[in-house]
Amino acid sequence: MAVEDIYGIPKGEYTIVVTDDIGQTATSSVQIGEPKPTVVVTGGTGFIGSHTCVELSKTYEIVIIDNLCNSNKNVLDKIKLLTN
Repeated sequence: MAVEDIYGIPKGEYTIVVTDDIGQTATSSVQIGEPKPTVVVTGGTGFIGSHTCVELSKTYEIVIIDNLCNSNKNVLDKIKLLTN
């Protein structure tokens, strides 16, 4: 059965097996969990905002809105590095 997109999967551990045209297979396991709730942080690249984003990311998906007037785009890369 060829399936590209699957939606509405209950949480749990799943094994994925991919087979190519010549019969070679690759297997991987994946853990599906509950999605995190989303929080919007305005000013998220400033000093206080960036530290807030790092802490909130432990529990929430973060959306950062910032005009970068007191910061720069490199802070986003640092937040991603600390939160992944």
